[in-house]
Amino acid sequence: MRGSAKNRTMKHSSADCTNAKALWNLKEAADALYRHTAEIHRSAQVIVSALDMNTIPLDLVLDTPRCTLRAVSEEDVPFVWSATRFAGFNDGLRWNSPREPQGLVQACRTNLEAWRAGRAFTFTIVLKATQHPVGRIAIRAEPRDGVWSIGFWIHPEMWGQGFAAEAAQAVIEFGFSRLRVSVVQAAHATWNVQSKRVIEKLGMRFIRENPCGFKKNGKAMPELEYALTKDGRSSPSLHPTAG
Repeated sequence: MRGSAKNRTMKHSSADCTNAKALWNLKEAADALYRHTAEIHRSAQVIVSALDMNTIPLDLVLDTPRCTLRAVSEEDVPFVWSATRFAGFNDGLRWNSPREPQGLVQACRTNLEAWRAGRAFTFTIVLKATQHPVGRIAIRAEPRDGVWSIGFWIHPEMWGQGFAAEAAQAVIEFGFSRLRVSVVQAAHATWNVQSKRVIEKLGMRFIRENPCGFKKNGKAMPELEYALTKDGRSSPSLHPTAG
């Protein structure tokens, strides 16, 4: 009788081990399925985001209290050309003025190609009261996932009226809501006090001074760099590492 009881105990123990292994295998399978499902979900989000950017129509208009922001047009060439005629206008910009207005046509076409590809969106800032352009602003994808940068300029005749900050606020909101941007960056030449004021007014936080911000006429142009996340805080991951 004692032997039978022992055998029954061993059988129960063996069955318990088998059940435990089965439950463990089931848990591992469930965990693997969860991870796979999460990866599919992330991939789907990336695809949907890309589709959203690639389907943003060229007739999109962003609205601000005083301005409308629309896609650039070749009709803007005389306006852009007139801005470049002011001494020093291009000094803090990454591009140089062409020798004649026709040189701006290709730049406009390149901007529109980038828009269609979802890589960058460049807007002409138009004053509602007069329907005349006052400047340009763009938001572009950076190599780092979810990070985009903005750049802007205002015609010298319209400086000091707050148009840059007004337009930038609309473009940043467009980035966070429509492009699903995680971080918006901006930078300005170290001497460009006007751009510094605009960027700080937008709530961006200083990240670092980059001694090789961009090259202009073969020379490195140092820049001050800033960043803003959707919740309004600077992104710690963008701060330079020690050393």
